[in-house]
Amino acid sequence: MDIHKPKPWHGWPEFAKEIGTIVIGVLIALGAEQAVEWLHHRAEVAEARRALNEEVAFDLASFDFSVAQTGCMTRRLDELTLWLKSQDSRRPLQIAAPLPTIPGIIFRTSVWRVASVAAVAQMPFEARVDYGKFYDAVANHDGVRLRQIELWRDVSRLLRAKTLNDEQRQRAADDLDQLRADNEGLAGRMRFLREYGAALKVEPSASARARFETDQAHWVQAFCKPLLPSGAAGKP
Repeated sequence: MDIHKPKPWHGWPEFAKEIGTIVIGVLIALGAEQAVEWLHHRAEVAEARRALNEEVAFDLASFDFSVAQTGCMTRRLDELTLWLKSQDSRRPLQIAAPLPTIPGIIFRTSVWRVASVAAVAQMPFEARVDYGKFYDAVANHDGVRLRQIELWRDVSRLLRAKTLNDEQRQRAADDLDQLRADNEGLAGRMRFLREYGAALKVEPSASARARFETDQAHWVQAFCKPLLPSGAAGKP
């Protein structure tokens, strides 16, 4: 077997040529590796944004559905206010208890919570800020929604009492005032969510909205049904 011995360099030009060949080979290898890594990160970011946008579209549709119930909520609160005022009369108004459940869809945040830190970090700065604003607004509204549910339950418990003492009447009045304020503020919170969604170029999911209207039809019908007998609205 012949063994080819390396040829000796004849001067600095040949040495520089050999070193240059090695360096260029290493740079090409590193460049190819970085290109593959860049393509991987780009695909990861695109996949994360697609999943986040689907979640944002769902949440926007959920919020639209909640806003659509504000009219019914206003009418229920008006009836409950009349019921509370009638407690001072000889013939107080009677409302069947418990109150119907407030219709609504729970927001989705799981994609945002488990989104790859690396993928989010690779997004443009403006996109990271817009996603952060959107999900901060979702968290704020979720806190309001949970408060509404608890206040609604408290009013329902007070309705079951045969008579209300002064402390209970004040509590019911405070509950109704807070529920009204939260209900009236819903449209404003929706405006901010829509602005953040528009910045992300995401619209409410039409398919999710149609599904909500079908799945929640029974709850909406029960919630929008009058609590007081016909004609009771004009009574003191």
